[in-house]
Amino acid sequence: MAQTPGISRIVLRGPDGREARFAIGPSPGGETVSVPIQVDSIQVGQVDVTTAPATLSTALSASYLPLALAVVACSIVAGLCGAFFAGSALATSRIRLADALARNAEGELDSGPGAARLGQGAIARAYRATSAGVHRVADKWLALQAYAEELLAVDFEGALRADVERIRREAMPRKPTPSAKVGRGS
Repeated sequence: MAQTPGISRIVLRGPDGREARFAIGPSPGGETVSVPIQVDSIQVGQVDVTTAPATLSTALSASYLPLALAVVACSIVAGLCGAFFAGSALATSRIRLADALARNAEGELDSGPGAARLGQGAIARAYRATSAGVHRVADKWLALQAYAEELLAVDFEGALRADVERIRREAMPRKPTPSAKVGRGS
């Protein structure tokens, strides 16, 4: 009974109501619950259990501090795991995206590492959007170059050369030219 907090007394009664066996705990009890023992619908005895709620609450209150410490420890471990595993992967992906955007801003139209390597998150979606935009710009740049070459091929007198070259510079003034740098790896 000392190992079972909250129960102060258990009594086994016979069919006549007399005590057959009993166990008494160290603390006084409060409420008693009685349960009949039946065999083939015939009552052959009864079990009376007396509870000691104060003892149970004392036993539970003694476990509050260890439980609180366990919760705090698990929270710290979960936070560290999230920071090191998920956080570092996110930071690496963000750095790759920033590098790809910086290269694009400098005129190197390259989508960077394929979005397939980055999974399905927000950064991978940003890579896919950047890649799609880069390819649209590169396609338009190549079309502009092709039109410019056609115009220069039929401009036998060279009257259009200055205007065509100016439009080329204004359309994509940065070096290197995308026709040599466009990457289509995804």
